[in-house]
Amino acid sequence: RGEAAGLAIAVGPEPVPAPLPVPEPVAEPLPKPVAIAPLPPAPKPAPAPAPAPAPAILPAPSPAPPHAPALLPQPAPARDVEQLAAATPPKAPAPTPKPLPPPALLSAARNPQAYRLDGARHIYRTFPDQIFTGKLPRLLFAVGVIQIDINAYGEVVATRWARAPRYAPRVAREIEVLVRAAAPYPAPIHMGGVTYTDTWLWDKGGRFQLDTLTQGQD
Repeated sequence: RGEAAGLAIAVGPEPVPAPLPVPEPVAEPLPKPVAIAPLPPAPKPAPAPAPAPAPAILPAPSPAPPHAPALLPQPAPARDVEQLAAATPPKAPAPTPKPLPPPALLSAARNPQAYRLDGARHIYRTFPDQIFTGKLPRLLFAVGVIQIDINAYGEVVATRWARAPRYAPRVAREIEVLVRAAAPYPAPIHMGGVTYTDTWLWDKGGRFQLDTLTQGQD
């Protein structure tokens, strides 16, 4: 360390660097002017909407005039009423229905089976000339079964065929005519009305017997 301390090192000033050459300024061309398009005119402001018209003020309705009281018809004088009553003919009283006369024929039957005999006898008495006397022939011209409705006065209300003579429609019509022509029948006083059935046995000569009172066949 003592040796190092004895050595003297000469230190001179640092060299100054030479200045750099300054470049000459170069003239740059100026930029061309740019044409600027004119701005469009500003749009005109829309006109403000017109204010809505104020509602018209209607005049208050005038109060309706009070109704005039209805005029009631004045009563006619008593003298006019008496004259009008004298001139008006009195109304004829409604005719009261006359009661039906009591039936001349009465039946004491209490069921349709018993009344059937009374009805057959009545038909025989009403049409004696059309009753076939004796036994009927073996071959009959027509056979029909008919139901008869009798009311409380012995009148025929309705007829219905239980078995009509289909092959002899003329006979069917004749039987219906005879049944209604025999009215009035004996009144069923114990039943107030009755429906009974009988069989008509018809001969080709136009005479007949009822099954209730038949005398049979040959």
